[in-house]
Amino acid sequence: MPVRILTAVLALLAAACASTAPRPPAEPASVPADVSPGRDVASLVAEGEAALRTNAFPRAEERLGQAAKLAPGDARIQALLAVAVFQQARFGEALGLARASLALGETYEARLVEGRVSAIGRRLDAAVHAYERCTALRPGSAEAWSALAAARLATGDSDGAASAWGRLVGIEAPLQAEDRLWTDVLRLPPDPVQVQEALDRCSRGTAALVAGRYGEAAHEFRAVVGSIPRFAHCWSELGKATARLGQAGEAERAYRAALQSYRPDQAGLRADTQALLAALLLDQKRNAAEALALARAAREVRGDRPDVIAALGRACEATRDPGCAAGAGEPKQGAPAPVPAAVPRAGQ
Repeated sequence: MPVRILTAVLALLAAACASTAPRPPAEPASVPADVSPGRDVASLVAEGEAALRTNAFPRAEERLGQAAKLAPGDARIQALLAVAVFQQARFGEALGLARASLALGETYEARLVEGRVSAIGRRLDAAVHAYERCTALRPGSAEAWSALAAARLATGDSDGAASAWGRLVGIEAPLQAEDRLWTDVLRLPPDPVQVQEALDRCSRGTAALVAGRYGEAAHEFRAVVGSIPRFAHCWSELGKATARLGQAGEAERAYRAALQSYRPDQAGLRADTQALLAALLLDQKRNAAEALALARAAREVRGDRPDVIAALGRACEATRDPGCAAGAGEPKQGAPAPVPAAVPRAGQ
């Protein structure tokens, strides 16, 4: 047999043997280099949540970070990671993680981080919206209702805060709820530019006021304005408490002291007090013209908020001019921001 033919036959036989030989097993799916080998998502998440419960936030971040790399499309894992980062005071990074989570699906944890970071940045309308979504996602959460009440107080929405308080005390005991609200009000004071002791006592008074303990609230407020006489918001809170106690004269003096003490950057708080004083004057059936001017000024800032419109309507009636509320114009500032559409919940 010629050498050339023999070579060809041998090549064919080698190819046949190679095609029938057993193949090596397939390589396992690749694992990110910084993820511990042999770990599964469920165990990593469980360990991360356990670390969150014990305030071991760096450990929680490490475990949840590994889980997020293994399951990058899981909204809740991303949200829990945002919580771990937030608790280490890396607020911008936490907000970025929360928003990335929300792009995958809506979760309570992501909305809570969004609300907390918005509150720290004094983006009050955004904080209110985030907390409203928290209460929708988890209606039984005392944490969410308390945060919402405090955020609404910071925007001057006393009626909305009272509604949130009603839901809060349906979940936990009143004294426990009041302590929780005090902490949240202190975290988000309407006027943060005050000394810490004054903020602490005024926040305690606000929590007592919302809880209906008007005498204790008035005591706290009087102590604050007695030492910090330019604390305008606390004067206004004293007006609310004394009005509830039936002390109209002291309430009026407190409101007027507040209006004389607000800084130029406190137009929203000033407008809230103007509406309160207008309502008080109308309750006393006097100074209807002043009440009308106050209510109109409040509407210029707060827009068509129900308490402001109610005061304006009563003032128009008292001045015998039922059409005077028309054409008041759009609010200049402080009006509620449009509520963005909710994104789908995680898993939907």
